[in-house]
Amino acid sequence: MIRWLVAIVVVAAGAVSMAGKQGNFLSSVADHNEPGLAFLKVRGFMLMETNYHMQRVPEAYPELKIEGFRFDIYRGGDETTNAQIADQNRRLYAHDAVAYFTAPEEVERVFTVEGRFMIVARESESGDVAGFVDITKEAFVCNLGVARKHWGSGVALELSRRTITAGHNLGVDQIRSFVRSTNAASLRMQKRVGMEVEGTTYQYKRPYPDA
Repeated sequence: MIRWLVAIVVVAAGAVSMAGKQGNFLSSVADHNEPGLAFLKVRGFMLMETNYHMQRVPEAYPELKIEGFRFDIYRGGDETTNAQIADQNRRLYAHDAVAYFTAPEEVERVFTVEGRFMIVARESESGDVAGFVDITKEAFVCNLGVARKHWGSGVALELSRRTITAGHNLGVDQIRSFVRSTNAASLRMQKRVGMEVEGTTYQYKRPYPDA
């Protein structure tokens, strides 16, 4: 499984950058800054995971054909595709407190945002979704996932290459992503497409006071 979590929230040096309610938890992201981390610990936040944030300059890649798969630009409107994407996303976030979207109607709602689209990998014969990446018009990567049975097929790598090309075509300056420090496969894959680690962030959470 490859997961890129979007760098929508820019983490400033030496700062706690985000705190928000997620389900029954407050969530916060901080960089490696002792006063900031101490502030969170004193207030009952517990470290949940460590992420590397990575970046690279976009460029245009030639599209590759991977036997058994085809790649489409998807902008919504198909209930079956939405259901398959939602199911994959639930599996991606099965062990997390909050999934990005978990129902077909939530997938469809994504496309109400101007410039939003997905690159979807499909099995050539069945048309079933093998993997997808969700992209905003700024070419930030919200998440990228590939069904377990297609790991090692080259789908994740090609989705990543096409995402970098999309950023180039949209004229963005940089592609940024987060990868969990424990996800060695994702880290290797991102380095294969030229992503470089530029720092580390720490995900903290604590029970919401009224939980």
